[in-house]
Amino acid sequence: LAYEGHRDGHSQIIYKDLGDGERVISDRGGALGDGNSHDPVIGNSGYYVAFESEAANLAVNALGRPGDFNGFADAYLYTDVRNLTLVQSVEEKAVPLAGGGQNPSMSYYANYVLFDSPAPLGMGASASQIFMRYLGPV
Repeated sequence: LAYEGHRDGHSQIIYKDLGDGERVISDRGGALGDGNSHDPVIGNSGYYVAFESEAANLAVNALGRPGDFNGFADAYLYTDVRNLTLVQSVEEKAVPLAGGGQNPSMSYYANYVLFDSPAPLGMGASASQIFMRYLGPV
């Protein structure tokens, strides 16, 4: 089960495992997100949660680089298997997209993450593009 809960003045994503209790997954190293997190989507297996966050202190990508300085909400994926939350709205070499990432979703096995980003290629103020990240074989 994944849902939004209010902690320390911001909306956080709470993950509840029936055998393991509940915990905040919109955190990094025990520090809660410094912005609102919302729209959790739990994967079919129950081990993955995609969500959107405006917090600037959550972003750690697959290369271990911290920081989110784009000023927009970003798409994240939490895995209960590794107890890890990683930013997914990134370009090559794990650089966050300038427009961030909104409305995250994932495939049946959570090996694809989809999100949209506003005008990342300079297409105009109202344009958005859909991005799909392949995370590897199941």
